[in-house]
Amino acid sequence: MNYKNLLCLSLLAAIPGCNAQQTTIVEYAPSHKDAVMEIAFQDPYNFCCGSVAVTKGAMTQELFISENKKGMQALLESPMRTTKVLIAEGKVAGFAAFYKTQELSLEAMKEAAQSRNIPLDENQILMAMPNLKRTKAECEAHALLETLAVSKEFRGKGYGRALLKHCATEIKAKWPQIKKVMLDVNASNSVARKLYESEGFVLSPIQPRHLVMMECVQYEKSLN
Repeated sequence: MNYKNLLCLSLLAAIPGCNAQQTTIVEYAPSHKDAVMEIAFQDPYNFCCGSVAVTKGAMTQELFISENKKGMQALLESPMRTTKVLIAEGKVAGFAAFYKTQELSLEAMKEAAQSRNIPLDENQILMAMPNLKRTKAECEAHALLETLAVSKEFRGKGYGRALLKHCATEIKAKWPQIKKVMLDVNASNSVARKLYESEGFVLSPIQPRHLVMMECVQYEKSLN
């Protein structure tokens, strides 16, 4: 058994309710896709940010689900994402995905707009995002925990916490220079928020405007 498997077992053993002998966390494989997609959309309004668009009538439920399923499929196929799958009792019980990114800058926004021939008013951008970094050189890298979910069948057994701890450990090992991990969650998802807060995540001091509009919140945690 290699050191990663030993580390995984030790993390799981430390979680109350987790049976480390029957549980493991592995790299995502295409054979996991159907189970992962099923878990992701057992509770789409808690899992996917932006469900307020449906409740306010700005988007149909069918469109919301179909667009988020496309996004999930793209995530699972992306070589830029690291996706972990938790196996319990021989079943896919949960999953999480993260990747390395960096803060947004006005320079990067300008480049993106120019590449698409889209006009961009710098003054309006800075008024809406007063803390936006001006250049890419000023931006710090961080990890984004893009998604985490546990099947309804396996909730309440500590598996979400096990996945969260495992991802933090993997992020430190893969990118030792990264000092922070961030995530977004629906503001109404009190169960997920309680989990993140109990693991040391705090609300980002400046909440991105687009998340506020979607009734979502951003958390961050120092990896020092």
